[in-house]
Amino acid sequence: MKPITTGKVFISHATEDKPLAEALADLIEAGIGLSLDQIFCTSLAGQGIPAGTDFKQYIQGELASSVVVIALLTPNYYASAFCLCEL
Repeated sequence: MKPITTGKVFISHATEDKPLAEALADLIEAGIGLSLDQIFCTSLAGQGIPAGTDFKQYIQGELASSVVVIALLTPNYYASAFCLCEL
């Protein structure tokens, strides 16, 4: 398998699953050597949506610039209308 050298991994998750999303980001970083700047996850420190930014537009841009999208499918994810739109 070729390592990801450009683009990024987008972790789609429900806010309630923040600990799981953070653990997955840690695993990706340690396991395959991606740096945190190659992983987009709104639960990671410094990666939230900037204040004053259109949330939907920002997420769409991050999705479009990602080479891999991982959806953490949990009961919380399925209960979130926004998560289902990302999916």
